Amino acid sequence: MATARTLDRLVPTAAAAVFNDSGKLLLIRRLNGQWALPGGVMELGESTEETAVRETFEETGLLVVAERAVGIYTRPEFSPPDRTWQIVGMVFLCRPTGGAPRASDETLECAFFAPSALPSNIAPYHAQRIEDALSARAGAPFVAR
Repeated sequence: MATARTLDRLVPTAAAAVFNDSGKLLLIRRLNGQWALPGGVMELGESTEETAVRETFEETGLLVVAERAVGIYTRPEFSPPDRTWQIVGMVFLCRPTGGAPRASDETLECAFFAPSALPSNIAPYHAQRIEDALSARAGAPFVAR
């Protein structure tokens, strides 16, 4: 019989699915080597959209505007097994409005990828989010996962 975990806290997060004018998707390569959407933990006093915009700038140097929510993600299996917290994450379709792509102290690199040529080393918890963002860009409705 499996032992039940007690959750110490829920962690609100937001990520940005940033598409450029060519339809390429912005991804960051995290310090662990995995590719993911830019994003992070919400700070007190900001909205989820503001979190996605701020985190994108911090991690990539790009200024973006959030245009539409893609979905909300609450699956506890993506919380690290050695910690007692659960992420509640939002993803937003965004478009760049300025800045220049660059790595940061949180990222090894950032780059735009064609949807048909995404890197293979995508963080497991971001694969579904990226798939949903691509579908949302094509008109799919908001999802809750």
